[in-house]
Amino acid sequence: MKNFLGLVVFAFITASCFAQNFYDASTVQEIRIYFAQSNWDQMLDTAEAGTDSYIMADSIKINGIYAENNNIGRFSPDRAEHEFHTLTASFSNVNAGDVAINELMALNTSTQVDETGIYEDWAELYNNTNADIDLGGYYMTDDTANLAKWQIPAGTIIGAGGYLIIWCDEDLADGPLHTNFKLSSTNGESITLSNPNLNLIDQVFFGPQSANLGYARVPNGTGNFVVQAPTFNANNETTNITAYSDESNIDLSAFPNPSYGELYVKISHLIDNERIYLFNQLGQQIYDFEAQIENYLNLENMTSGFYYLKYGKKTVKVNIIN
Repeated sequence: MKNFLGLVVFAFITASCFAQNFYDASTVQEIRIYFAQSNWDQMLDTAEAGTDSYIMADSIKINGIYAENNNIGRFSPDRAEHEFHTLTASFSNVNAGDVAINELMALNTSTQVDETGIYEDWAELYNNTNADIDLGGYYMTDDTANLAKWQIPAGTIIGAGGYLIIWCDEDLADGPLHTNFKLSSTNGESITLSNPNLNLIDQVFFGPQSANLGYARVPNGTGNFVVQAPTFNANNETTNITAYSDESNIDLSAFPNPSYGELYVKISHLIDNERIYLFNQLGQQIYDFEAQIENYLNLENMTSGFYYLKYGKKTVKVNIIN
C-alpha cells in the first residue's frame, strides 16, 4: 500500500493529544480509534480498489476516540455515537513546474562521484519557487507505467531556488537519495517526478546520451533541454552551450540517407562558434548554417548526387536523390 496509512498515524497522534486532555498523560494505558465502516472505506481511493495501491485521502472522519487508565475510561467526543472528529491531511502545495527535473546525466564515467566515491547516473531537481519545498513522499521513476517506482524519503527538503541531486544508480544501499533504477544512455527513456497522489510535477523524455555530458534545461529551471558540459548542482547557464570545445568524441549523423529532399542532422554536442557545412564532390561549399543539436534541412532543390556534411573534424557522406 502507498501512503494512506499516514493519515491513520496522524489520527493516532491526534488521539494521543486528546487523551492528554482527559488524564495526566503518564497514566493513560490505552487509546483506541473507532471508524464507521463507511468512513473507513471512504478513506481508500475507490479508483484503486482491487489493487495493492492506495492513495492517501484528503480527510477522514473518526467516530470516536477512547482513552482509559486504571480508574476511568472516556470517549471523545462525549456523544461519540452521534458526533465525530474530522481530520484533514495537508500536502505541500507543489504545482507542475514548481520543481523541475533540471538536468540529468545518463552515462557518468568521469565527472561527479556519489558519497561512496563511484561515478553514477544522476538527475538534478531545481526549486523554481521562493519557498522551501518538502519532497518527502514524492515519487520518481523511469517507467511511465509505474509512477510509484521509487519514493523520495520523508524529510527531504529542497530549498528555495535550490538544487537536489538524485543518484539514479539502482543501488538503494548507497544512501537515501539513491533510486532503484538507472538511466539508459543507449536508447534513452524518460524520468518523471510525481506528488504523493501520483499527479505529474515534471516529466522528461530523452534520447541516447553521450558520456559525461549533461542534458540540461536552458534557461535554468524552465527552458528546453540542450546537451552541454554538466553543471552539477548549479545553474545551467553558468556554462555556455557553445563553449564545449572537445572535438574528439563528437557524433555527427544524418538521416534518412539516401535523402529524398529532407535531411535531419544530429550532433552529440556543440563546438564553440562552429557551423555545419555542406560540400559537393568538387569540394565546393554549397551551404552553411548555425549548428544546433538537432537540425533539419530541406534539400528538395538540390541536384541529385553525393554531398559531404562537415562539422568540426567530422564528415558524413550523404546521397541526395531528387
